[in-house]
Amino acid sequence: MHILLAIGVIIASKFFGDWKKWEQYYPSMLYTALASSLYEFLSHHTFHLWELEPHVYTNHLLTHILHSFFIYPMSIFLYLSNYPDDNYFKQAIYIIKWILIFFVIEWLMVKYFSMISHHNGWSLGWSLFFDVVMFVVVRIHYKNPKVALALSVFWAFFYLFVFDYI
Repeated sequence: MHILLAIGVIIASKFFGDWKKWEQYYPSMLYTALASSLYEFLSHHTFHLWELEPHVYTNHLLTHILHSFFIYPMSIFLYLSNYPDDNYFKQAIYIIKWILIFFVIEWLMVKYFSMISHHNGWSLGWSLFFDVVMFVVVRIHYKNPKVALALSVFWAFFYLFVFDYI
């Protein structure tokens, strides 16, 4: 299933991504890949809040590679490629749409496909909150990377503190 999700996101990005401007989105795509990899490094074998579970034809390493280097960056490419510049209302609706897409996919992956497991107090509610923060901060990263990096440090310490990692 992780492989199918990766293929689906790659196909969607081919048809709906703005490939003429991909270099503008690339830093934010790398930002998400780095954040995902950093989470995996910090939590590896000790303190996962969520865990991507291997599925048919994948192991833990391949599963994390698919998500960190294909699914998340290509999703961000699609998100930024189609972000409306019109007005704040359209932008808010667009962000909410992406939050709901990610939330529904995670809900399906948790409840029906056993592709994600939650640990140490993490829940779908926390995932929804995380998605809200993530999509807002990714857009900020696209516009002002320094501000987004500062916000990322704040949010990282927030989660580390709330979930008793530190």
